[in-house]
Amino acid sequence: MSIFRPASFVKRKIVIVLAPTVIDASGFESGAGGNELWREKFSHMVFNMQERVLLFSRYPEPGRTKKRLIDSLGAQGAAELQRRMTELAVEKGTQLARERRVSLSVYFEGGDSGLMEKWLGPGTYRPQGPGDLGERMRCAFDRAFEEGAQRVIIVGTDCPSLSLEIMTQALDRLQDHELVIGPARDGGYYLIGLQKPLPQLFSNVPWGTDRVLASTLSRANRLDLSYLLLEKLSDVDRPSDLDVLFCEMP
Repeated sequence: MSIFRPASFVKRKIVIVLAPTVIDASGFESGAGGNELWREKFSHMVFNMQERVLLFSRYPEPGRTKKRLIDSLGAQGAAELQRRMTELAVEKGTQLARERRVSLSVYFEGGDSGLMEKWLGPGTYRPQGPGDLGERMRCAFDRAFEEGAQRVIIVGTDCPSLSLEIMTQALDRLQDHELVIGPARDGGYYLIGLQKPLPQLFSNVPWGTDRVLASTLSRANRLDLSYLLLEKLSDVDRPSDLDVLFCEMP
């Protein structure tokens, strides 16, 4: 069930009535019960360590997340949106891990491993580390391949319509493609998958612009990579994206 109740639109300003939730710099208490998301009994399962799903997110501290949406939602509302979208992505990732026996890790910014576990429950949490987004993704891919993975996808939490089926398709198609990308309608991408390290795809990219996808595909063509584009989806990062949110959040 969605945390969002009907929104009032006043002069293009969005007002959201939030479920009771307290978020602060010292801890997170979820009114929606987010810390139950990863409490499935995985200990008895045999995981396919050749396939990895890496979820990139941020700890939902008001004023430090979804900054482009603070004018529309307020700091607390923007943090609540970050919380809900992350929980939705973890739910889908957990379902994929359970059904396909893949390894799932959350790479986070803000907070620490203790706060992430308090929020989402037991799991694998790793800080994204320093550098721009490209450097952080490159390092995450490198670590997964160094640990023996053969097919790895990174997904963000900004795309509520990202489905289990799309993630499954990405992993399947990495068996015969070197690169799989889920293009976003704003010119970026919501998913990227590799079957080997390709650091050239992540340096000097105009992150945060509508040229990210085009720049990445241009490099893929120069490297003569075999690649596949998945279904184009909308993400939620700017005030103009909020209309999509209320249509696509479950």
